[in-house]
Amino acid sequence: MRRILAVPMALAVAGLLAACGSPGPGTSASPTPKDSANSGLAGTSWALTEYAASGTSGPESVVADSTVTAVFGNDKTLSGNGGCNTYTGPFTLNGSALTFGALAATKKACSPSITNQESAYFDALSRVATYSIRGQVLKLRDNKGALQAGYTAAK
Repeated sequence: MRRILAVPMALAVAGLLAACGSPGPGTSASPTPKDSANSGLAGTSWALTEYAASGTSGPESVVADSTVTAVFGNDKTLSGNGGCNTYTGPFTLNGSALTFGALAATKKACSPSITNQESAYFDALSRVATYSIRGQVLKLRDNKGALQAGYTAAK
């Protein structure tokens, strides 16, 4: 009989000890990385001003009369317009570290210059490793610090 009671009693004590060591509701046992809501990324529509294109020596300006946007959602989803097609995909944020998952985009036909810009922009996003915001300017950089995309806060 003692052995039968010992197992449930041990489980109950283990449960109480685990509860005593865990944080209360709404708290965390360790610091959590910044999320998109308080990082300065979310809540702003960002307009691309420059991007890295493969085979060029520096950032390229956005093609005239095209608008490329990025919107970071609180749900860790990036969405926007690549200049021709709309796109969406997941992102991961940990402090100033930022990476993007696979992007999905519509497949509209566009002029060659816009298509090339959009392709280079999507490639640049795949190389992003960090972000910084200074005032109304967002910079996305690769793991060597090279600029991949620069934005201003859209009005």
